[in-house]
Amino acid sequence: MINLIFLLVVSLGLAFGSCPPEFEEVGGTCFYFSVDFEKTDTWDNAHAYCQTLGDLLQETINLAEVGTGGTCCDGLNLMETIASKGGQTWLGATDKLDEANWIWQQSGNILNINSSFWYPSEPNARRGQNCLSVYLEGDYSRAYFFDYDCYYDYLNFICQIF
Repeated sequence: MINLIFLLVVSLGLAFGSCPPEFEEVGGTCFYFSVDFEKTDTWDNAHAYCQTLGDLLQETINLAEVGTGGTCCDGLNLMETIASKGGQTWLGATDKLDEANWIWQQSGNILNINSSFWYPSEPNARRGQNCLSVYLEGDYSRAYFFDYDCYYDYLNFICQIF
């Protein structure tokens, strides 16, 4: 009987305390980093890919959001992980519907254009740059937000389980 209880406790711990295969835990949330699988795509196709993963895993999965988890450090942890993996990466915010009003697609939260994650000259509201990307910039290769043309298909992307 004790062995059965022990197995049940261990199984529950694994079920609730770990991420699905191909996902990585950062700050208590599970993320799929396409860079780990050499997968790139446009913003729209990346968005669709994340939703397909969600259908397969029966989870709500979408392009990742930074800083909407309600803790002081969730955005910083994710941005540091992105920086460590390298490459330019899509995230889940856009201003496609209303120029200069950035909205996280899953939560509907507003992305503050005064956030310290934006590169100093961004968002620059250039025509057609309506999707949020992260790019490494500066002496220390810090990850910054950039607005970018959504149709470029050479960017990595990050899916998040919500």
